[in-house]
Amino acid sequence: MRVTRLPLLAVLAALSLGSPALAGDSDHERARKAVARGEALPLDVMLQHLAKVAPGTVIEVDFERERGRWVYEFKVLQSDGAIREVEMDAKTAKVLEIEIERP
Repeated sequence: MRVTRLPLLAVLAALSLGSPALAGDSDHERARKAVARGEALPLDVMLQHLAKVAPGTVIEVDFERERGRWVYEFKVLQSDGAIREVEMDAKTAKVLEIEIERP
């Protein structure tokens, strides 16, 4: 997976500026707390798993609670211009859903 400096900054910004959903916490804060409690894998580990199923440049990351579990949602720009949206279980890195948006 290619993660260049600019997209990595976008990922970090998405994590730190995400819309509050739980007690006013940002995506970044919720993810940090979930990782500390052992309820989620760290982002760098998730990115390693993501690279196997969706190679490309990560352009957005969200961290949300869905159906009783933490979920990382990634948007990955592929070399052909398509955007792959991948939802992964934050604790197991299991792929839950993949959608592809063609240009």
